[in-house]
Amino acid sequence: MRDDMDDLSVKKRKVSREVRIEEANNGTVISFAGGNIDGANREFLRETLKRLFKEGCQLVSIDMSNTVSVETGFFGVINFHTDRGNQVEIINPSERVQEIMNTRKRIATDLENGI
Repeated sequence: MRDDMDDLSVKKRKVSREVRIEEANNGTVISFAGGNIDGANREFLRETLKRLFKEGCQLVSIDMSNTVSVETGFFGVINFHTDRGNQVEIINPSERVQEIMNTRKRIATDLENGI
């Protein structure tokens, strides 16, 4: 297996020991197997999403079932793409990721309401 981004057309491909890209019936699934998503994972996601959407992918699902901590810019990468009309979803968030997402949602709501 290759560890570069030259060929995303492979049905199932291990990119590193922590990230896996798989084609699914309705799009592409990116799975983060490691417990921590750091800056390197964020940059990998940024480049991967850019490439997948450029190639015509309609939906990217990010499996975060094994994720414990998330580098803050990670959600910014996702927001960048969804703000431009691309479909990105988080699936199977771990309990910790769900807590982070709920906190982000509360903060956004408070800001919208001027609190």
